[in-house]
Formats: sequence, C-alpha cells, structure tokens
Amino acid sequence: MTYLGVLRQALHQLSAWVETGRPPAATTRYTVQDGQVHLPARAGDRLGVQPVATLTADGTDRAEIPAGARVLLRATAQVPPGAGTIVCLAWDFDGTGTFTDTSEFTPDTAVTIEREYVFTEPGTHFVTVRIASHPDGDPSSPYARVENLARARIIVT
Repeated sequence: MTYLGVLRQALHQLSAWVETGRPPAATTRYTVQDGQVHLPARAGDRLGVQPVATLTADGTDRAEIPAGARVLLRATAQVPPGAGTIVCLAWDFDGTGTFTDTSEFTPDTAVTIEREYVFTEPGTHFVTVRIASHPDGDPSSPYARVENLARARIIVT
C-alpha cells in the first residue's frame, strides 16, 4: 500500500482551500486507549478521507473449514462523507501481498462484494482485501487514490 494517494489528495484539498475557500475534509476521529489507536467502525463516524474496509469469512473474521470446502468471503467498503467513491477492490487469497484478483462493481460510496473460495491446503490462511477510493470517483485514475486493507483468518483442517 502506498501513501502517495493520500498525499496527492491532501495537496488538492489544500489548493482548493487556499484558492476557493473550500475547507479540507474533516479530521479522522480516533481515541487512544492503553497505547492502542481505536477507530470508529463506520466511515460516517470516522470521517477523514480513508475508506473503511471489513472482510468476513462465513460471517466472522475467523473461520475454520475442512480442506476442499467453500468459504464465503464478504468484503464491505465505505467512504467518509465527501471523500469520493470506492473505485477498486482487489483480493490476495494466498497471503503473499500480491493482489492479482479484482472484483467488478459499479463505483459507489459503499459496496459489498461476496466471493466463494476453496482452500485445498491445510493450514492458517490470511485472506486480504485491498480497497481504493478516489475523490472524483474515477476508477481509471491512479492519482489521489486512498487505500485500506481488511483481513480474515481461515483455518483449514
């Protein structure tokens, strides 16, 4: 994941603020408790510009399945108010950090994508979904994209 999209978006917002008086996005809400940063689960409560992503396997963040069984993966993503739309959702099924499989959908402020996947090898697998939003909703533009990740653990017996 890269921070360049957030940097570009910040520069665009700063320029708009200086040139037109339009204020930048609201600051992200968070709390720190026992040394841990806690973020609200909903984009509308979190604010800022980063999309919120969640991933479940058979309805939870941790599933146990036998080898060869199908697992239902459900990715959800939403953007804070005024932060654009979700334009990309990519999958890493093998935990290598390579997001080679993408899902088709219509860009929107909130999306839900379901996929079934079969693990044939026993072990613990971490499926990751990477989502990206764009302030203008342009899926073809690599500029000003803001990304986030979500993971689910699948234990295959």
